[in-house]
Amino acid sequence: MKRKPFDIQGQIIQAAQARFLTYGYGKTTMVELGEDVGLSPAHLYNFFPAKLDIAVAIVVEESRRQARELSLFLDPSKRAAQILPLYFMEELSLNYQAREEHPGMSDLRALVKKRKPLIARECTQIFAENMGQYLRSRMQKGEIAGRDPDRTAEILHNATFLFRNLDSAGEASLDSLKRQLDDIMTALLRGIIIGRE
Repeated sequence: MKRKPFDIQGQIIQAAQARFLTYGYGKTTMVELGEDVGLSPAHLYNFFPAKLDIAVAIVVEESRRQARELSLFLDPSKRAAQILPLYFMEELSLNYQAREEHPGMSDLRALVKKRKPLIARECTQIFAENMGQYLRSRMQKGEIAGRDPDRTAEILHNATFLFRNLDSAGEASLDSLKRQLDDIMTALLRGIIIGRE
C-alpha cells in the first residue's frame, strides 16, 4: 500500500522528534532520518527542505498541543481569580514534566527561536490568543480591569516567562517554582481583578 504524503510527513516528524530529543539536533543527520522512515535523503527533502524545517514542525506542533491542553482550563464561566492561578500552575507543571522527560525539547525551542524568530513568535501567539479570549469574556462581565484583553494576556505571559522557560530557573524544584508562581499570581491578580480584597 502506498503511503500518503501527510502520513510520511508525520512519520518524519515522529522519527526526528525521537532522534532530536535523544541525540540532539546537531547530531542527527538527514540520512539517519531517511533510514528511520524508509526514504532516501533526497526523497526526504521533498517533504522538508531542510532539517531546521523539521525542527520547526516539531516545536509548532508541541506548542499547539500544549495550548489545546491548557485552553481546557480557560472556562469563560468561571472567575479569573480561580482560573488564572490554575492555568499558570498547569502550564508550569507541563513545562517541568516536559523538561524532565524530554530535556532536548528546550534546546529545540531555543534553536527555533534563534533561527526562526517569527515562528517562535507565532508559537507564543497561540497561547496569547486563548488567554486573550478568556480575559475578554471576564472584562465584559466587569471582573477584570482594563480595556485591552490582548495586552493583559501579553503582560501575564511576560510576567510568567520564567515558568515557561525553565532553563532560566536552574535547578529549582517544582515545589519551589510553584511557590514563586503563586506569589507572582497573587500580586498580578491584585492588579487586575476588580473588587478583590
